[in-house]
Parts: sequence; structure tokens; C-alpha cells
Amino acid sequence: MALRVSPAVAGGAIVFNHSGRVGEGMAMIATTLVASSLIESRSPPSHLTPVTSLATRAAAVVAAVFVMQLIRLGAGSGLDTDGYVAPLVGAWIVLAFGFWTSVRFQSGREVRIATIGGAWRRELDEELSSAGVRGHRVVGWIDSEAGATSPRQSAHCLGSIEEGREILIDHNIDLLVHDADPATDSDQAGRRRQFDQLTAICSELPVRMIAANELYETTLGRVRLNATSILRFRTAMAMRTRLRTGTPLSERLLDLAVASPLTLLAAPLIGLGALAIKLSGGGPVLYRQRRIGEGGKAFDIVKLRSMRTDAETSGQATWSGAGDDRVTSVGRFLRRTHIDELPQLANVLRGEMSLVGPRPERASIVKRLERQLPAYGRRHMVKPGITGWAQVHCGYSGSADGSARKLGYDLHYLEHHSVPRDLMIMLETLHATVAIDQYGPEGPQPKPSGQLEMATV
Repeated sequence: MALRVSPAVAGGAIVFNHSGRVGEGMAMIATTLVASSLIESRSPPSHLTPVTSLATRAAAVVAAVFVMQLIRLGAGSGLDTDGYVAPLVGAWIVLAFGFWTSVRFQSGREVRIATIGGAWRRELDEELSSAGVRGHRVVGWIDSEAGATSPRQSAHCLGSIEEGREILIDHNIDLLVHDADPATDSDQAGRRRQFDQLTAICSELPVRMIAANELYETTLGRVRLNATSILRFRTAMAMRTRLRTGTPLSERLLDLAVASPLTLLAAPLIGLGALAIKLSGGGPVLYRQRRIGEGGKAFDIVKLRSMRTDAETSGQATWSGAGDDRVTSVGRFLRRTHIDELPQLANVLRGEMSLVGPRPERASIVKRLERQLPAYGRRHMVKPGITGWAQVHCGYSGSADGSARKLGYDLHYLEHHSVPRDLMIMLETLHATVAIDQYGPEGPQPKPSGQLEMATV
């Protein structure tokens, strides 16, 4: 609340100091708060989109200044450009300081979590850590089957469910997470009794209880790949499909509006990259590969070549990762800076791809993943993208398990994608390009049944 209100108050105070009118200062505060609420209403949690979170709050101040100028014009007072420069800068300074303070506060205040059942406790702990969620720690798990007199099964077992009140108090638990799955739970009546018992305890204590599926979506920003989540996702997407088919006009216009000038700006970089490839060893400059796009239709993706010309002489697709000796010295730079991806703007202009969406895969990979990962084929409901929600958080998949992890983010994007969300992902991509090692550790992966030998370069 302080992070949202402080810039508005700072801007309003500076306006009052300049004009001497209390009403004008209060109007500045009100318009900033309203603009901030409207802009942030559909934004994900700030820890998932730190750059966008700061940018939207800064944009709210600009919007407030613009509205104030319209109010002045409507009242016949004329524009006061000089009088609103100081409030704008002052609000930004307070916003930057407040954002830094908020990050420090989140790191210092620990949200203590306990899970019901220990089979997936470590999975959740690793997921929170790999996603960079600050201030959350899984303290341990509560045994949902053992009695109160049963010995602890591990160092992280806090006790039995009958000891729930004592556990929550003694370990200062803030969040209790359950993993109930009605689609696979054979003892629904017993599980319901446990939930009723814990709900009664939580209602008396400052403890919140949440389902694991909901925690994954709200805190980690992805769909958890289990039966309940996939069933809910399919239902939601079925409703959405009935309402519209094909790519919305607004998203196509956004692609054209951004990709057209970006292509002109990228042309010199593509030319320099092509020249570097030629000078470093010759061979073809562009690399074309057949991928699967919207509706399962195949198309040729275009990239600057970053590997040796004999990278796949065996004819078998293989994953590319950190330290891949098939990548040339020039190719490493092109990949690190993502210059090799710029020719795909031509795919966007032709309507084969979008700027934002799931990354397209080869047909052989798609067939195997569709057999082993639930709802994988749903990725083809929208156009593939140069960047996307999964790329921002995961980089390159690097393995079959990495593809499973990215699928969770892609499914989350399919449920929530819109023009504002696409703009947000574009902004976050700039940060991810600099801050994230695209071939670094992938973190914990959901395990698909079986292994995949085929992959993509």
C-alpha cells in the first residue's frame, strides 16, 4: 500500500507547493491512484514481473499528469508543463526508493510454509527457490495419516494432523498448503474430514490454507501438471474457444505495429551478424528449420546460423545446452544477445508467428511430447512466438523435462493472454535477455512418463 500511495502523495505535495491550491494537489493524488489501480488491475504479482511492475507504476504517474493537464485545459487555465515536471520527477524518485525498500522488505520477512503430506514438500521448496520467490520457506510437512503418537518420519516431519494447532503455533506457520486431487484421491471422505479440521484451526489462527494448484498459479505463474489442473485448464480453454476462433485482430495489429519498425531497427544488426558468420568460416548465413505452428500447421522458422554446418549430420535432432561444442564462437555471441532470433521478425510479418507465444517445436518432438505430456497440443491454439511467458522464466528448455516445465508456463499464458499481457512479456524479455542465463540450470522439473531421445537444436 505504501509503495502505491507514496508516489501519489509526493506528486500531489509538489503540485500543491507549486500552485498553492489544495484542490489541485488532492486531484493529483487521486488521479495517480486511479491510474495506478487501472494499469495494475490485470498485472501478475510483482515478483514474477519486476520490470513491468516498476514501469506500470511509473506510467501511472505520467497518466495522472496527462489527465491533470486535460483538467486544466477544460477549466480554461491552460497548460502548465513546467509546473508538472517536478511532480513527475519527484514521484518517480519516491517510487524508485519505495520499490527498492519493498524488495528489501520482502527479502527480510519470511513466509513460513507447511505442507500436508511430505511426498511433494521438496518439490515445492525447490520450485519457490528456482522461481526466485523471496521470503518464502517450506518449514516442513504434516503427516496426514500417522497418529499423534507416531514417531517423526524425517527431520522435516512436523507431526501428525491431530497435532495441527500445536504445530502451527510452535513453528509460526503462515501458510498451510494441501495437495488434494479429487481426480485421484481414493479417500475423499477422510480427506474432507481433515480439511474441515484444519480449516477450523486456521480460522482461529493467523494462518491461511491454500491448494497447491492455486499456489503454483498465483505465486509461481504456471499451471501445475497434475490431473486437477489439466482438467480445469481444458474446461477453461473450451469455454474460451467457443467465444472466439483464430488470432484476435487486436493481437495481429500489435504484432504489425511493433514488428514493422523493429524490423527496420534490426536490419543493421542482422547484416552485421551475417557478415560475422561469413568472415568466421563461410557457409550459409541463414538457418531454416521446419516447425509446428498455430493449428498444427508447419512452417519454416528463420534464424541466423549459430552452429557448424555439420551440426546434425546424423539426421537426429539433439538438445543444445551450455557449452555445446557445435556452436561457433560467433554463434555464442549471437545466441547470448539473441541477435540470431531477429530474422524471425519476417515470420511475424507473414503471420506465421507472433511476437509473444509458445516457442514452436519440430514435428517429431511435438508427436512425442503430445503422447507424454497432458495438454501439450493445446499450445497450438495460438501462434508461436519469438518470446513468451515460458521463455522469460525458463530460457531454452534444454531437455525433455525442461519442455515439461515450460509447458506449465505456456498453459498459464494460454489462459491469461491478452494485448496488455503481451506488452508486459515484451518488456520482461528485455530484462530476461540481460539477467537470465538462457542455457543455465533449469531448476526442478516435472517428470513426464518415460524419456525423450529426440529434441531440438
